[in-house]
Amino acid sequence: MTNLVDGIPSTDMTSAVQTSLGKADTALQEHQDITGKEDKTNKVTSVDENSTNTQYPSAKLFYDKTTDLQEKYETLKNDHPPIEATNTELTLNGTGDFDLELNPKGNITQETREGYNLVDLSGKTTTKINEVTATFDNQQGTVTLNGTASANTSFDLITLNNLTIGDTYYISGCPSGGNPSTYRLWLSDITVGSGADYGSGTTYTIQNTSVILRISVASGVSCNNLIFKPLLVKSNTAKPFEPYGASPSPSYPSPVKVIDGSYGIEINNNQANFLKEESTQSSSGTNWCGLTFSIPNGHSFVISGKATATEFRVGNSHDSTTIVSYLKDNSYTVKNSLNLKMDFTLVNPTTNTSRKVLNLYNGDTLSLEEGEEGISTIRFYVDTNTTYDNQLVTYAIYNKQQTKTIDTSPNPLYSEDDLYFKAVNGDSFYDSLTSEQKASLESGSWYVHNEWGKYIITGQENWEYYSVTQGSLFRGFLTSSVVGKKIYSNYYNGIANQSDRINNTCYFNSNIYFDFIDNRYNALADFKTFLQTQYNNQTPVIIYYTLATPTNTKITNTTLITQLEALQNMKAYQDQTNISQTHNEAQADMKINAKTIMSLRYMQSEIEELKQAILNS
Repeated sequence: MTNLVDGIPSTDMTSAVQTSLGKADTALQEHQDITGKEDKTNKVTSVDENSTNTQYPSAKLFYDKTTDLQEKYETLKNDHPPIEATNTELTLNGTGDFDLELNPKGNITQETREGYNLVDLSGKTTTKINEVTATFDNQQGTVTLNGTASANTSFDLITLNNLTIGDTYYISGCPSGGNPSTYRLWLSDITVGSGADYGSGTTYTIQNTSVILRISVASGVSCNNLIFKPLLVKSNTAKPFEPYGASPSPSYPSPVKVIDGSYGIEINNNQANFLKEESTQSSSGTNWCGLTFSIPNGHSFVISGKATATEFRVGNSHDSTTIVSYLKDNSYTVKNSLNLKMDFTLVNPTTNTSRKVLNLYNGDTLSLEEGEEGISTIRFYVDTNTTYDNQLVTYAIYNKQQTKTIDTSPNPLYSEDDLYFKAVNGDSFYDSLTSEQKASLESGSWYVHNEWGKYIITGQENWEYYSVTQGSLFRGFLTSSVVGKKIYSNYYNGIANQSDRINNTCYFNSNIYFDFIDNRYNALADFKTFLQTQYNNQTPVIIYYTLATPTNTKITNTTLITQLEALQNMKAYQDQTNISQTHNEAQADMKINAKTIMSLRYMQSEIEELKQAILNS
């Protein structure tokens, strides 16, 4: 029999067999393609320091590691909860290298006075008597004296008649330094008696039906912007000073201040000096170029003597001793109490190189280049031939102040309940909304939430007149509001309850109208003429009131949106972060909600990217 080790030659097979084998071979070839099949040779289910670049982890390993990272992130976040506070001026203690989010909130304020001061200076004009000039300011309620009295001098302020004998009045307003031989504010009963204030306030019991309130200056006394704030009130106890006239009122209006205009927001840390406490050392010696040098404590030195040269060095540049060991921002503010010129040697610990920054003065900016994290030397320069008498010099390096501007004009905030928010998860106000409220908002957009509104009265509205116990009541059908909430007006004292109504008050009466008590008029036409005149003179009567239904209005002003976004990307400072603001005096102080967040948000982003990569693999 033929040896079959090498197989059966195809020529020995019948044609039918050969055809069948050919079909089988073709089928086998078609199923031999293993493209895309996994080669598990280098697949690993754990990683350590011996892992190589040719190895790759399993999806389960990816999941375990990202879950572990997520758990560590949550632990860190829980160990460092956000520091959150709201106020007009803020100091956050215990802050670190955190992200800082700022959200402006509304505020409403108004200066008011009760009207108990009887000293009306409105008819007074600048008067000069015996070389002393008296200047009257009825708006502020003050009298300012200048000049040296050539004789005993008195300025009569007011005369009161038809008083009740035995009533007690409180008198105050004489500046400090008053006494019988200098100056005084005094109430005279004409011929019966008197009571004088020398700077501490006093009470006086009336002994005559007529009295005169005077300011007197003794002969020879010099007055240099001597300011009196005369207060006379029927009371047997002390009262704080206020100018004459109740305010707000038609005669003495008071503007309502809200958040409507441009604000500057400053973030700084004037407490965290980046210099080491032990950094003050002189490589120039304790006696140098005519100067004696001493170190009372860290961050300062004392120089005494006459300088024969200009340069003075703190720190040691020869061995690159780092006196500021950790700087990571791009710029800092340098300060020294004597405004001496300073040079700095900056060090890069990675490349072991240094660079000098020259000619900086108090308040200047020290800018760093990439990799620079420390300062090895600070040089101070004094003036040659200048004598220093135990001059203490303190010096510091602070984080550069961050300044942002926000203009609220396009979407004002009228009350403490008004605020800006972004329709994204994580925004505390957005998170507090119901699902129905969220559904009406465009995701990712900025909104202004208003619970208060503003109404400018023209006098053309629908008005009615009523005579009531308190006088003349004028009812305006203006807009809707919420029952029982206080309102504000620049010409009337806004009150919350109708039972408190008196002259010059206004209040919300129902969901369709407001009431004003104004006893100057007893005819509707006269009151409406007053309103129209104020409106035409661009000094209209304005009311601020609570809305029946709060509104969420989408912000479309691109400048305001950019400014709000910038406030979400601020940075807190090490140990302490101070937040302040600047604005026009006609505006209220903005309330600022500040929230620190651990600077680990990038970790969260990386985790999400890894998870997504796994899902997509």
